[in-house]
Amino acid sequence: WVQQACGVHKPLIRTIESVLRQPGMTVGKVAILCGGPDWPTSVLAGILRLSLLQMELGTTPILFFVAPFSLSGSFYLRREEGELWSRLGNFMFTLTAAVCIVLWAMMAWACQNEFEQNNAAVTRPLAKFLNLDWLDYRAEQIQRRCAFSWSDVPGPLRAAYLLGALGSALAAQGFFWGLEAFFGIFSVTDDISSL
Repeated sequence: WVQQACGVHKPLIRTIESVLRQPGMTVGKVAILCGGPDWPTSVLAGILRLSLLQMELGTTPILFFVAPFSLSGSFYLRREEGELWSRLGNFMFTLTAAVCIVLWAMMAWACQNEFEQNNAAVTRPLAKFLNLDWLDYRAEQIQRRCAFSWSDVPGPLRAAYLLGALGSALAAQGFFWGLEAFFGIFSVTDDISSL
């Protein structure tokens, strides 16, 4: 079930797996391991049974993302000491965003390149995924048979759903517009005993 939910048999994940299985520190591997969301990427690497040593090696350049990210917070905490700290904080935050964008662009490029070069390999049905393909087919058939439209829902249930949605939207608007009334005004650097 977990493999089906992760889609290990689908072309996208098979393409990512192909990139991650390349030995050494390739641009694509580093981009996926450092630019992808850390927990899901690590779990996917485990589910795909990829080499832990290779994944650790590909993750080492994360320092170039973590350093400016950490420094931006450190500099922002000192921004009241002078304009230099504020500017450095802004610069480090911009650098962090730029590194993130570059990693995502490299990840997209590597996956697209791998998909184009090895299209037949990543799209070909494999016997080891037969059970997962069956589970997908079964889920699709169940979804199709159990589908219903809004007009099929009983009136009282529709009213309860609409009231719940309206209540949720009003509560969110209340917190947005009444933020100061609910939480007051404070700075991250304020002493906790004065709050």
